[in-house]
Amino acid sequence: MDAKQYSKLIDKELQNLPIYVFYYSQQPNLSLTTVYQYLTEYRRFFDWLRITPADVENPSKGYISNAKNNKDIQLSTLEHLQSAQIQMFLKELSVKQNKQSTRDSKKTINRTINALRSLFHYLTVTADLKNGEPYFYRNVMLKIPLVKGSRESISYRNAKFSLP
Repeated sequence: MDAKQYSKLIDKELQNLPIYVFYYSQQPNLSLTTVYQYLTEYRRFFDWLRITPADVENPSKGYISNAKNNKDIQLSTLEHLQSAQIQMFLKELSVKQNKQSTRDSKKTINRTINALRSLFHYLTVTADLKNGEPYFYRNVMLKIPLVKGSRESISYRNAKFSLP
């Protein structure tokens, strides 16, 4: 696929994602293919947030996000996610059949983890709002390891061990 085709696909994905994901996608040094793959991961994750009960023991209390669509998912939803919820999403990916009637491989799940790590790093560190602060500070993805058999990047290990 060429750059023009990827740009069209990226624009289509961004139409249905929150504005903070648009700002994330505008960072320098991100390849078009990576941006597109990550945006599809965000769509899948945000879809899951809107259909998954916030309290598994009491599903009538509502969903993790009560947004009507992915574009309306609030930053506060991401800020207050629990590592157990992220693990539940990843577990579901490993056991549920995908569109190709297979289960997601370890490599695919690790791509999902890396995509979410990148977004959360942007939201908690890189983003520079009008007041010079990121969107929020709590990065739940620092608590989520890659699936065994894969290696953590040096920058991720450094960030994980430099937590206060």
